[in-house]
Amino acid sequence: MLSGGAAGAWRDGMPGSAEALRTLLVCAAADPGLGGLLLLDPPPGLLPVVTTVLRDLLGDGAGPAPVVHLGAGARDADLWTRLSAGPGGEGTPLLAPGALLSAELAPGPPPLVVVPELSRLSTAGLRAALQFLGSEDTVVERPGLRLRLRPRACWLACCSTEDAAQLSAHLLDRFPLRCAARALRSVTPTALAGHGTRVPGRGRALPDPARVPLDEAALARIVELGGERATGRRLLALGRLARGLARLDGDPAAGRAHAERAAAVLGLHAPLPSAPVPAESAPRRDPAGEPASGPTPPVAGNTPGPVERVSRPSPPRAIGTAPVEAERAAEAPYPEDTEQPTAARTALGPRARTEPGGEHGAVIGTRRARTVREVAPVPTVVEAARLAALRGTAGWLRIDPADLRAYVRAPVPERLLVLLLDHTARPGGDWSASLRPFLDWAYSERAGLCVVEAGAAGAAHELRAEVFAARRVLDPRLAAALRRPAGRATPLPHALSLAAAELRHAFGQYGGRLVEAWLVVASDGRANVPLDSSLSGRFPPVPVGDRAVRDSLAQAARLTALDRTRLRVTLLVPGNAAALTPAFAEALRAERLALPAPAAPAGAGNAPGSAGAAGEEAW
Repeated sequence: MLSGGAAGAWRDGMPGSAEALRTLLVCAAADPGLGGLLLLDPPPGLLPVVTTVLRDLLGDGAGPAPVVHLGAGARDADLWTRLSAGPGGEGTPLLAPGALLSAELAPGPPPLVVVPELSRLSTAGLRAALQFLGSEDTVVERPGLRLRLRPRACWLACCSTEDAAQLSAHLLDRFPLRCAARALRSVTPTALAGHGTRVPGRGRALPDPARVPLDEAALARIVELGGERATGRRLLALGRLARGLARLDGDPAAGRAHAERAAAVLGLHAPLPSAPVPAESAPRRDPAGEPASGPTPPVAGNTPGPVERVSRPSPPRAIGTAPVEAERAAEAPYPEDTEQPTAARTALGPRARTEPGGEHGAVIGTRRARTVREVAPVPTVVEAARLAALRGTAGWLRIDPADLRAYVRAPVPERLLVLLLDHTARPGGDWSASLRPFLDWAYSERAGLCVVEAGAAGAAHELRAEVFAARRVLDPRLAAALRRPAGRATPLPHALSLAAAELRHAFGQYGGRLVEAWLVVASDGRANVPLDSSLSGRFPPVPVGDRAVRDSLAQAARLTALDRTRLRVTLLVPGNAAALTPAFAEALRAERLALPAPAAPAGAGNAPGSAGAAGEEAW
C-alpha cells in the first residue's frame, strides 16, 4: 500500500515548491484516475528529473515504467499501428502495435507518456490525449485493427503559461493536475522522492481510492474551492487528490482539511467575497414576499420633499480584470478560466496561416512535399526507410516520390506591437485606458507582443529594464504589467536599447514577412540611471547629472536606423510632463500624444473631468 510515514506527517509544501510537486507525483502514480499532470513554465532540466522520479513511482519493483515521448512529429503510425517485417526475415508486411499502443498492452507497470511541449504536440498526439486521458474505457479503430481497452498510461506534459492560454479548453481539461514550476531550478530526484515514499505499480494491487470516503463537508468545500468555472474532471481530481492526501496521512476518511490541502497543492485560491449590497439599494418587499410598489413612506420625523435622483456612475473598467484578479490570473494554475477570450477561441481578425514549406517559424510537423524546393531530407529518408521492408529493398534504400516530405512550421506573425512602459512616469497610475487603442489594434490584427518595463517596483534589478515576449495581447502577464507600481530608479536608456534589440531581432528573423511593427513608448523622457550602470549592474560612483537623459536621447536616435517604412513610433506623454519631451520625441521621430493628468478623486468614476472619462473621450 501507499506509505508516507505517520499520520499527519506528510508535508504538502507551498504551491510551486518541490514538496507540492512530490505530492502530485505520488498521488498521480497511486491513482490513475487523477488525469494528466501539467508543469507550467518549467525551467530547463526539470523534465528529465520529474520523468525519472515518476518512472520509479510507477514501477513494480522489477524496474521502472516504460516511457513514450510524444512531440510535434508524432504520427498515427507511430502511436497505433506500424508496418514491420514478418517472421522469417522474408520482408512479409505485418501490422504491429505502435509505441503508445504497445506500451498500453504490455504487461507490467503502466507506461508514462511524456510531452515536452504541449503547445506543439501534433494532431495525432492531441487526438490520443483526448481519447485516452480521463477515459475509463476506449476503442481503438485503425485499418486492420479494432481493440477495446482501458487506458493505464500516466501523462506528463510541459507548457508555458502564455501558450496554455491559447490551447483548447477540452485538451487542458484532461490535465487537471497543475504545478507552477517556474521556481524549481535546482530540484534533484532525491528531493522529489524523499520521505521514503513507496508506490507499487500495476503488477501489484493498488489501494482502491473508493475505500477512502469523502465526507459531506469535504464535498461541499471542493465545490466551493473549484469555483464557478470548474469542470467535472477538475472537481473529481480535487476529490481524488484529497483522498490521496488522506491515505498519505493514514486517515480513514478525507475531510474538509484534506480538500483545502488538495486545493492549496494545486495553487487554487478561495473565491473572493462579493461586495455586500447596500440596504438602501435593495427593493422593499411586502409580507407576501413580492416587491412593494408605490412610493416609499416617509420616515417619522423627516419632512417629505422633492426627491432628486442622483446617478452614480461606476468607475471605469479598463481592459483586463481588477488588480487583485489580474495578479491571481497571472499566477492561476488554470489559464483557461480567464474571462477574456483566447486567440485560439475567437474568430476576430485574419487568422495566421501555417507555413507548409517556408523557411521561418518553428517546425511543428511534416507533410507530403509538393515541390522540390520544400523537400526536407531527414523526414524523407525516415519515410523511405520505414517502407523499405514492404518494398523488399534489403541492403539499399529506394526513395519514391511519395516519400518526399516537407516541414510544417508554426505561423509567423505579420505584425508586432512593442510596448515600452516607464512606470515612474505615472506613479500609482494605470496604463490600461491609455493603451487600449493600441491593444485593440494588436488584438484585431493578431499581432505579436513585446513588453519592455522600466522603473517597476519589485524588479529583479532596479538598475535594469525587463522584457518579455508573448504570442498575443491576451497574455495574463500584460494585465499585471499595466498596473505595476513605480519604483525608485528609471533605467530608460536600457529600456530603449532592449526595445531596439527586439525590433532588430524581429526584422531579421521574419524578414519581409513582418509587414508592420508599432513601438509605443509611454514615458516622460526623464531618466536617472545611465546605460553603463544598467549594463554593469552597479550604482554610479559619482552624481549622474544629465548623463541618463543624454543616453536616452542617444538610444532613441539609434532607432532611426531601423526600417521606418514598416515601423511606427508613438510617444505617450503624461499631461504634466508634455513640455519636457520635445527633444525626446524628435530623437525618436515619433508622433507625440499628450495624456490627461490623473487628477480625479476616488469614486469619481467616469464623471466629466475625470481622468478615465477624458482618456476615453481623447480617443
